Amino acid sequence: MKNTLLLSLTLIALLLFAGRGLAQTMDSVRQSNDNARVVADSARLGRDSAKLTDTTKAGAGAAFKDDDGFDPGIFFFLLIFAGIMVGAAIVGSMAAALLLVALFVMASAGILSMGVLVGLYRRSVTAGFRAVLYITCALGGTIVGVGLFYVINHFFHLHFSYKTIGLAGAGGGLLGGLLLGLIVFALIRVLLKVLKQKLAIQG
Repeated sequence: MKNTLLLSLTLIALLLFAGRGLAQTMDSVRQSNDNARVVADSARLGRDSAKLTDTTKAGAGAAFKDDDGFDPGIFFFLLIFAGIMVGAAIVGSMAAALLLVALFVMASAGILSMGVLVGLYRRSVTAGFRAVLYITCALGGTIVGVGLFYVINHFFHLHFSYKTIGLAGAGGGLLGGLLLGLIVFALIRVLLKVLKQKLAIQG
C-alpha cells in the first residue's frame, strides 16, 4: 500500500516537472517565432525604405534632366514676341494720342470759326466772343456731365444703362455749361466795365 502511494506521488511529481518543462519549451518557441516576425518586419521595412529612396533619387534625376534640357531658342522667341507686343502697345498709344490731339484741334478750329462767323454776322466782336465762350462751356459741360454721371452710377450702384448715362449726363452737362457760360460772360463784362472806369479816371 505504501509502495503504491509512493509510486503514485512519484509519477505525479514527474508529470508536473514534465508539464512545466513542456510549457517552458512552448514559451521559448513562441518567443523565437515573435523574434523571427520582428526581424522579418524590419527587413521588409528596410526594403521599402530602399525602394522609396531609389524612387526619390530617380524623380530628382528626372527633374534635373528636365532642367538641363531647357531650350534657349524658345526663350529667345518669347523675348521677340514680348518686344513686338510692347512695341505695338506703344505705337497704338501714340496713334490714339495723335488722334485725340487732332480732334481737339479740329474742334477748337470749328469753335473759333463759328465765333468768327457769328461776329461777322452780328458785326460785333463781343457777339463772336460770346458764341465761342458759350460753345466751349457747353461742350466742356457735356463731357464733364457724362463723366460725373458715370462715376455717380458706378459708386452708388444705380444700375443705369450706358444710353441713360450718356443722355442724362449730356443733358445736365449742356445746361450746366450754358449756365456757366452766361455767368462767366457776365463776370467778364463787369470786369471790363470796371477796367474802363479805372482807365477813364486815370486819363
